[in-house]
Amino acid sequence: CFSILKERRGYHASLTSENKRIRIMEELLKNRGFERMCSAGFAAELLSEISRIKNGISFSGKDFGIPQGSLQLLLNDYTAFMNERGLCDFDDLILHSLVLLQENAAYREKWQHRIRYLLVDEFQDVNLIQYELIKLLAGKEKNIFVVGDDDQSIYKFRGANIRNILDFEKVFPDAKVVKLEQNYRSTQNIL
Repeated sequence: CFSILKERRGYHASLTSENKRIRIMEELLKNRGFERMCSAGFAAELLSEISRIKNGISFSGKDFGIPQGSLQLLLNDYTAFMNERGLCDFDDLILHSLVLLQENAAYREKWQHRIRYLLVDEFQDVNLIQYELIKLLAGKEKNIFVVGDDDQSIYKFRGANIRNILDFEKVFPDAKVVKLEQNYRSTQNIL
């Protein structure tokens, strides 16, 4: 995604660490007058909710103890802060790449041609935004290879949708499915 954005937009953003994102959110909380709530833990919870929003996942429904509408204001503040300083997070890389490829057919086709074969590991943990990006990059050729286990999906809280793997053959009807039902890595005691 970084390459997609860098090539097309001259993207010079720096990927921001989780610790730096938390410090940024703490600063934004202070700027909004929420000093009493300013802690690394609370900032991390808000960032998790912001990540849900960016990834098209519904609100968690959690009451953060801040006035209604404040979360949206903090999201706006966070987005502006990141943009003004040339910073981005992982969600931005994926979301901005998806939007760019959706809006620009010629650029999308260029990347579909460049990425002739696409491999996705841990496919059961892919969320909606990631899946849309994968489908766009797979293009007309649909040279896609995915590996996943529908019994091991653990990222529902992050938007992972088990339907992605269960419905794979519907979206990619020419797919050949190989089920690995014999475990060669673990002894019987472990199993």
